[in-house]
Amino acid sequence: MGEGLPLIEAFCIRAAAVMHVLHSPEGLMMERLVDWCDQEFGNGEMNYRQAMYVDALTNITEELEEVSREQDLTIADPELAARFWLEGLLGHARLETSTQTVDVEANEKWARAYSEFFFAGLRHSGAISAPSSPLSD
Repeated sequence: MGEGLPLIEAFCIRAAAVMHVLHSPEGLMMERLVDWCDQEFGNGEMNYRQAMYVDALTNITEELEEVSREQDLTIADPELAARFWLEGLLGHARLETSTQTVDVEANEKWARAYSEFFFAGLRHSGAISAPSSPLSD
């Protein structure tokens, strides 16, 4: 999703898609299934939710690294950036689902604001840089 788009745009599209999936009936059922699997089959060392988190973190880190190469950016710590990105999305999804009503338009606006805020934070901290990048000040 968002392939070939500037970094912020691509991640904005992905954030909105993640919110949609997590709030869908299928996403809510998946949450229950993961809880049940962890309870029934977890061995205390690694559970399903933890494995899903590690997989998502790996994928996002690789995506950030790939996009930064394609767009001639430098991200100081892609794994940490991926972790902040993922945990922000999951935290927002958790809080939004507690309201029992999901506003798709509001989530899309949130995804845009989150993407802009996230990458502005990376840029401001010096964690992202590129001489010719629109992300540079």
